[in-house]
Amino acid sequence: MSKKPKTTRAGEPFLRISDPNGAPIIYFEGAPNSGCSNGIVNITLAAARNLPDGDRIHKDVVAVAFLRCSVTAANALRHALDNALLLEASSGSSEPN
Repeated sequence: MSKKPKTTRAGEPFLRISDPNGAPIIYFEGAPNSGCSNGIVNITLAAARNLPDGDRIHKDVVAVAFLRCSVTAANALRHALDNALLLEASSGSSEPN
């Protein structure tokens, strides 16, 4: 008798994820640039900075990550983002998790 593989609520196969190296958490406020070349999707993620500069505050926007992935992975990311936004919309909360 073979065991049935575990599935998620969406019926997709369950994938166990580990984090032995402590993957970074990337916070960004925008994605000002994107493109696709030879089947590789590329997206620049950016965040604003406010840095003291004497008696003034210097404001700028910097790249925080350069996302590169296959079209398949980009579709998976879009699906995950759509699901997260749907959960947020249905919760009625504007507080971050």
